[in-house]
Amino acid sequence: MIKILGKYTLEKLYEEFDILDSIIGMYNDIFRFEQDNLCFITLMKGGEFTANNLFSFMDFTDKQDPIFGHIGLTSYAGSMEGSKHVKITSHLDLNLDKLEGRNVWLIDDITDRGLTMEMAKKSLVGFGVNTVKTAVLIDKKYVRESYGHAEPDVVGISHGHDDFLVGCGMGIGEKFRYLKDLWKVIKE
Repeated sequence: MIKILGKYTLEKLYEEFDILDSIIGMYNDIFRFEQDNLCFITLMKGGEFTANNLFSFMDFTDKQDPIFGHIGLTSYAGSMEGSKHVKITSHLDLNLDKLEGRNVWLIDDITDRGLTMEMAKKSLVGFGVNTVKTAVLIDKKYVRESYGHAEPDVVGISHGHDDFLVGCGMGIGEKFRYLKDLWKVIKE
């Protein structure tokens, strides 16, 4: 355990190697599904870490060019306590006409209650997408199931506790997103 900024005590849960190994597993799982007309949409800032690592393994040379986008959604708003409401912080940054007939992958860092992913999926209805699948680095399965939300299609690590996690794109506000290992915040 380490104490940071005199305010946060962090306990390391997963090493960088374990995270990258999980992302390779996610890559293999994603390509068991539809591989044509792909669109990847990252959710929030945390999803960018997972997506960037996933994309580094992907080879699209023999596929139709995928399109990439980002949407900002949050239920935490800089705190360690999630709310029951998801707020759109930035709208999808790609031409919605390009979604028609696409097989969309929503990529995020973590699913706890599943509200953010559910809202993102619903926001794509009506744009003529072929499929919408979800991939997350961390699935807080116990928490998500207690809320009755659907399981992500692809999961890197199934985490069975309701810990507040930082690193690998996850943070408290903007703090700790840069950490390459995954850490649990110990509440004092």
